[in-house]
Amino acid sequence: MDLNDLNKKALLIVNPVAGRRAILKNIDTILNQLADDGYLTTTILTQKSGDTRQITERFGSQFDLVLCTGGDGSLHEMVCGIANSGLITSVGYLPCGSSNDFATFTGLPLTLKEAAHAAAVGTPHSYDIGTFGDEHFLYIAAFGAFTYTTFDTDQTLKNILGFPAYILSGIKDLSKLKPVPMRFTDEERTCEGQYLFGCVANSLYLQNMIPNVDLGVDLSDGLFEVLLIDYPDSLLELHEIAFSLLNGEMDHPKITFFHTSGITVENPDSVPWSLEGERSGTYKTIKIKPIHNGLTLIR
Repeated sequence: MDLNDLNKKALLIVNPVAGRRAILKNIDTILNQLADDGYLTTTILTQKSGDTRQITERFGSQFDLVLCTGGDGSLHEMVCGIANSGLITSVGYLPCGSSNDFATFTGLPLTLKEAAHAAAVGTPHSYDIGTFGDEHFLYIAAFGAFTYTTFDTDQTLKNILGFPAYILSGIKDLSKLKPVPMRFTDEERTCEGQYLFGCVANSLYLQNMIPNVDLGVDLSDGLFEVLLIDYPDSLLELHEIAFSLLNGEMDHPKITFFHTSGITVENPDSVPWSLEGERSGTYKTIKIKPIHNGLTLIR
């Protein structure tokens, strides 16, 4: 490596506890790869939730490339930092979390060395992001069954087991599953009911629960997908719904699926929402809409 070839600056934001802490064993591999691709890299390790967002907002404009490591939560924070600050720079993502839905859906390399190389020399791809009231998100805002398990599942358990940790936490808390009254209104329809689960998303590949099948999902078409699951009348019906979802079949009478350019949600019981699996808050009324091509990711 010739130091004279390091003519670009990169910021690497590392979540040291994501996934199985694999990142701590691979930082040198990532830095060497970025150096081979011409980047002099500054590395910052996060210490708590929210650090990735604040680091991106405060320092991102000083670098030619900003990268984050971790799972969907880390990526969510970086996207929020970019959106909040209006940052215009190249962005890369090195997935190494317990869940990496966005990376899987978009075909990002899942090895850290390959992901670093792709971020350094790859092709820019534009993706829609979402506004959730005054907040931002990348690919999913959700409520109801199992959404709380992501932020309530113990980090150590997630590091050891990966995705099964979420299932174990969800089964443990099945008693929490209650019907959620909601009304969804966009330019073409109103949906109102008692729901088990719902989401407004730009990807339905959710922790291997819904397969990557052709449902007309396009991450850069200016539209979001709405998936609503009515509260089942019996355990048998719940099983039928789960079977339909696992096969990517949206024609079950308890499943509503459509595309939207923006939607208003009325939530009389103020049930909490999660954004990319990170706790958001409770709202009586919330407006959700896409920002067309709001993020440019190098891969």
